[in-house]
Amino acid sequence: MAEVLIPNGAGWLPPTRAVGSPAVVAAVKIAASATVSEDLALNGALPALIAAPSGFTGTTFSLELSFDGGVTYVPLYDGVGNLVSWDLSASQCVLIYNSAWIIGATHLKIVAGSSQGADVEMAVACAP
Repeated sequence: MAEVLIPNGAGWLPPTRAVGSPAVVAAVKIAASATVSEDLALNGALPALIAAPSGFTGTTFSLELSFDGGVTYVPLYDGVGNLVSWDLSASQCVLIYNSAWIIGATHLKIVAGSSQGADVEMAVACAP
């Protein structure tokens, strides 16, 4: 499991929601032949953008969220029943334009629209 952490003088800590806190970046792996990433513990942070590396073979992604500490995951749908997905190709990043959908989630997983040809690490930039 990956975890969102920020550096401080004594080590790495979960982020706080202090005004002016820097964005933090975590990496989550999608294994070769898989579509779903490992889970990412948000520690109260809100994902702001997701970046795909050059080896990403998908063209879209969606999110699965957990609200119970990473035990149960559910896909993210909008208010009218449509799966929320984003277009994303290799070496691109996309803004998570409505992070309000994710408030309260403790963990997330990235779901690629197609299986990966090799292990890839997706970067998730979060606002504390």
